[in-house]
Amino acid sequence: MRKYLLCFCLIVCFTGCDKSGLMAPKEPQGKTVTLTQQELNVRFIKESRRKWYAWHTTGIRLMAQARYEEALYCFHQALKAWPKKPDKSEEKSSRYQNVVKFRPEATDTIMSLGTLYMKMKRPELAKYYFEKFKKYFPYDTTIDSKIEEARKAAEKK
Repeated sequence: MRKYLLCFCLIVCFTGCDKSGLMAPKEPQGKTVTLTQQELNVRFIKESRRKWYAWHTTGIRLMAQARYEEALYCFHQALKAWPKKPDKSEEKSSRYQNVVKFRPEATDTIMSLGTLYMKMKRPELAKYYFEKFKKYFPYDTTIDSKIEEARKAAEKK
């Protein structure tokens, strides 16, 4: 019996948890958007992050225009485009090692998804992303108010 329980727990964890250890919610993927070559050719961003940057900034622009379904798609694409490991210049740079810690997920995009879901009146999803952001920045007290706002809004639903 213990074996089956252990197997069940492992399956649930590996299929339902994300990298931060939170249960990943079912969420919409949004309305498909295509990036232009101009959006992809941003020279001031490292090559390894250009695709992420293009998706993320397009999502920000669309969210500001209240085109939420399209912004949602862009943010999901940005999460997929985030580099899985630091590039070689980041690994060798002492500035990088001492000041900027590489994160396995795009925390800017995670925060933006939380904000977007609040605008879309989906507080349960917003709370999920705000809590995920908090795992990367546990001492950021500004996120606590966003988590609380999302929690209260979710309870009202």
